[in-house]
Amino acid sequence: MPKYCAENERVKRNYVFWLEAANGKQNATIDAALKAIDRFETSTNRKPFRKFHIEQARTFRAQLIEEPGAGGKPLSAATVTSTLKHLRNFFLWLSREPGFRSAINANDANYFTPSEQDVRVARTTGESCCDARRH
Repeated sequence: MPKYCAENERVKRNYVFWLEAANGKQNATIDAALKAIDRFETSTNRKPFRKFHIEQARTFRAQLIEEPGAGGKPLSAATVTSTLKHLRNFFLWLSREPGFRSAINANDANYFTPSEQDVRVARTTGESCCDARRH
């Protein structure tokens, strides 16, 4: 598996600059966004963002829900929700960037919208998304 995609790294650098300069985001938020993007890139074997397809988002969501977190337990609903929200924001931004407007449709970013159930569970404490789904 490649360690990185040079094109993606340039895009992420521009996104970080946009988050800082245009949105005034703090370092912790930027780090969380980059971690979410890295998770997605890992799931696609570092394919260029330009080759994004909605099936990648659907596959990623399914993997994210099953991904083990700390202690081997499933990721919490809060982690799943925030990861998906960061990716949705990133792909919305990317869909407006020159060179990506024809490759990525803004509606494609909606495939990263967390489910309403995950959002509700994420707002509560002490329960993972997968525990709530089993009830």
